[in-house]
Amino acid sequence: MKSQYFFKALSDQTRLRIFRILAHSNLILRFRTIGHVNVAELSDILQRPQYAISRGLAKLKKADLVKETQQGKMVYYRLNTEMPGVAELGQWVLDYCLCQTCSPELCNNDGSTKPGADPCTYDLERLKWRLTLGTLNTRALTYRPKETGGLGVNLPSSLQPEPVRVLFFCVHNSARSQLAEAYVHLHGQDRFIAESAGLEAGTLNPLVVQVLLEQGIDIRSKQPQALQQVFRSGKTYDWVIGVCDPVAEKNCPVFPGPVNRLSWPFPDPRSFEGSYEQRLQQTRELARNIEERVLEFIAYSKKEHSA
Repeated sequence: MKSQYFFKALSDQTRLRIFRILAHSNLILRFRTIGHVNVAELSDILQRPQYAISRGLAKLKKADLVKETQQGKMVYYRLNTEMPGVAELGQWVLDYCLCQTCSPELCNNDGSTKPGADPCTYDLERLKWRLTLGTLNTRALTYRPKETGGLGVNLPSSLQPEPVRVLFFCVHNSARSQLAEAYVHLHGQDRFIAESAGLEAGTLNPLVVQVLLEQGIDIRSKQPQALQQVFRSGKTYDWVIGVCDPVAEKNCPVFPGPVNRLSWPFPDPRSFEGSYEQRLQQTRELARNIEERVLEFIAYSKKEHSA
C-alpha cells in the first residue's frame, strides 16, 4: 500500500518540514510560473545545510511525494499532486502536524532558545518572506562579508561590508526599543544601522523623550511602528534584539535569513511608580542600563568583524 511509504518518508523531522513547506507553498503567493521552491530557499527557510535538504528531497522523491522541475540551471520542487492522496496528505500535515522540539541549529548563537518552541511556525514565516521577496524581484542576502579578507588583508573601500543592521523591539516601540535605537545611532557612527519597532505601535513615552533630550537627542518627531510592518517590508537584519519581557517576545515574527537573536529584558517605564520626578529618575537609570548594554554590543560586534 502506497500510504505506508508516504509515512515512512515523513518519519524524519527535516523531511516532514520540507513536505509541510511545499504543501503550504501551493496555497500562497505564486510568484513563479511553476510555483516551486529550490534547495537554496529551503535551506534558508529551514536553517539547515543544503546537503541535508537535498538528501531529504531525494527520499521524498523516491516515495513519490515530491516532483522536480528544471528551469535553466535551477531545479525547483513541489508536491507531486498527480499522485493520489498526496494533496490530501499535504493538507492534513498543514492542519494538524507540528514539530514539538527545537533542534540545536534553531537556537540562538548564545545558546538560548528563540521565542516560541515550534520550528514549523518559523518555517512558514520564512517561506512567506522568501516568496514575497520573489514578487518584489529582491535578492535575499545569505551572508555578509567580513571587514578583512581570508588572509587578514584590508579590503578596498569599494568592497567594505555594509553596516551592521540591528532591529530592537519591545511591546509598543514607545520607550525601551527607542532608547536602544537612539544609543546605537549615538555610539555606532557609520558602522551600524539601527531601527526599532513594537509588537504593536504605541505612542512615545514622555519620560523617555525627556531623558533623551537631556542628552541632546530629540526623538519627538519619531513615529512608533509595528513589527509586522517592518517584517512585511522584506528588510534583512544581522541582529534582532528584544528589550522587553521574554514572554512578550514570543509574539515577535521570526525574521528569516542569518539573523542573530538576543534577549535583553528591561523593565517597562509604564510600571514605574511615584511622583513625576521619581519616575523620571527611574527612567534615567533605565536609560543608563540600556546605554551600557548597547556599548557592550557595539564593542563585541566590532571585535567580531575584525576577527
